[in-house]
Amino acid sequence: MVRDNGIGIDRTEQKSIYEQFRRGRAAVDSGAPGIGLGLAFVRAIVRGHRGKLDLTSRPGETAFRIRLRRRRDRVQVAGPALAEHVAP
Repeated sequence: MVRDNGIGIDRTEQKSIYEQFRRGRAAVDSGAPGIGLGLAFVRAIVRGHRGKLDLTSRPGETAFRIRLRRRRDRVQVAGPALAEHVAP
């Protein structure tokens, strides 16, 4: 979980903050740094791992929770040719 005690994210903007170059009105008005790519990157990475990204926010506290699936199978080395290139 990642949590901060900043300005918070308005409820009406919470679904759109994962869009590229999207910044919340309060962030823009307060002059907070950023260009609106960080959460878009996080969402893409989490989705790429078939995970979930949850947000809770109110003035003074915002928290993001990332949940990833556990991998149940182990990576297998495919054949002796590939095994020669794997460091012991």
